[in-house]
Amino acid sequence: MNPKFIEFNGKHPAAPKDERVYCDHPRKSWKSYGASYRFGIAKLDIDDYDHKTGELIEAIRGKPRSDAVISMLDFLKIPYNAIQTEHGKQIFLLVPSDMCFRYQRRMEVSRIRRSYSTCNQRN
Repeated sequence: MNPKFIEFNGKHPAAPKDERVYCDHPRKSWKSYGASYRFGIAKLDIDDYDHKTGELIEAIRGKPRSDAVISMLDFLKIPYNAIQTEHGKQIFLLVPSDMCFRYQRRMEVSRIRRSYSTCNQRN
């Protein structure tokens, strides 16, 4: 999946979008960092534990929800990358190419509609 890493301040990028430095590996000087993936990568963020109490949320057969999702992905032999977080997991998947095409097409149509409605409002 070849992510590019950027420096973060907590959960947010440290620099504005046009000033970010993307690296192949996180720098040792960074206190925290995040990853930027190319188009066609989906991120599923599952919080298994309550942020305030630390209690397990809506367990599936006594296990965290993220473990159930990972078991399903393994069973279906769907490749993924996963990161353990403080409250659960983030799972990264490749979006099937036909879904990417449909999404891109929807975005193009949406852009055309917006520009058309803007033109009509001016006239």
